[in-house]
Amino acid sequence: MLKPVSVKALPNYRLWIEYSDGVSGEVDLSEKLRHEYYKDWEKTGVFENARVHGGAILWGDGIGENAYDLYLRITGKSYDELPSEIQDEATPPGNDWQLAAVDVIPLPDYRLWLAFNDGVSGEVNLAHLVGKGVFKAWNKPDFFEDVRVTSYGTISWNDDIEMCADSLYLDVTGITWEQLNTIIKSHNAAPLVQNA
Repeated sequence: MLKPVSVKALPNYRLWIEYSDGVSGEVDLSEKLRHEYYKDWEKTGVFENARVHGGAILWGDGIGENAYDLYLRITGKSYDELPSEIQDEATPPGNDWQLAAVDVIPLPDYRLWLAFNDGVSGEVNLAHLVGKGVFKAWNKPDFFEDVRVTSYGTISWNDDIEMCADSLYLDVTGITWEQLNTIIKSHNAAPLVQNA
């Protein structure tokens, strides 16, 4: 399975990425700053904290990039030029649909009920995060209950605590990153709606 194994932020919103097949290179992401979703990159240190997580490149808990799209940009290949086993994992061009949270309700004991834009809904338990790093803020009375869905489909409590829809979706459904990528490609979550 193709996946990113290492990432390093470079000046001017560029990334160096190495993949499991030995391919590595730089990609310029500066054009993304035109979109509201990526505005946090302009805050000191945010872009520099890029990390590999599953099949994605993530910044904090709210911003992510599909590593397969970046692979195409680095190699200069088209989707059709990729080996079939990589095509099975990658999102075809023209499929710009992104998973997003559409509703959130705080529940007792640091749990959330979430609904997503593909019809899946369910609960996630975040108690394991309480008191760690920025999540110390959840110890303040009523802070956890002040959760909201942002305009770009993430879950947020303030400017410091934000979680991406993808990782919460994995927690709600119990599926893997590879299964999530298949759902995004096919845009068919019907089997999960019954199970979540």
